[in-house]
Amino acid sequence: MTALDLFLTNQFSEALSYLKPRTKESMYHSLTYATILEMQAMMTFDPQDILLAGNMMKEAQMLCQRHRRKSSVTDSFSSLVNRPTLGQFTEEEIHAEVCYAECLLQRAALTFLQGSSHGGAVRPRALHDPSHTYSCPPGPGRQHLFLLQDENMVSFIKGGIKVRNSYQTYKELDSLVQSSQYCKGENH
Repeated sequence: MTALDLFLTNQFSEALSYLKPRTKESMYHSLTYATILEMQAMMTFDPQDILLAGNMMKEAQMLCQRHRRKSSVTDSFSSLVNRPTLGQFTEEEIHAEVCYAECLLQRAALTFLQGSSHGGAVRPRALHDPSHTYSCPPGPGRQHLFLLQDENMVSFIKGGIKVRNSYQTYKELDSLVQSSQYCKGENH
């Protein structure tokens, strides 16, 4: 709660300093630290801030992955037919699933932000203004423009895949919570 209090009173550096020592071991500290960095990146649009936030969010996601339920090949096939039940998850694994889904969603936002920081999605109106005629110079310049558009499209697709994966995880968690086996305890 201390880091959250610091964050909410605009003491961002202090909040980050408080969280940093535990970012390698606690998925909550790691996710919160990465979230603060992401908010900073979204406010500044600075490519360095975006890169730093993306790297930290990726580390947080990997930490959450280590705490998630391990599944075998047979589990993967059986999950196509039957949904996992609450009894198959420990409390820590459920928390890790929630944190993992949040990491995916925030990484998707950063992916869209990365595409826009290269001149893509932030300024679409200027690029598609019907009152102006845009032309590409022949030769290497034209090739560069198409490459930039391809990079933005790839970023958009990657972001969409991350949003979908996050949605699927949240959907599975919702079905667990709605199941008859779910009991409301002090940590639920």
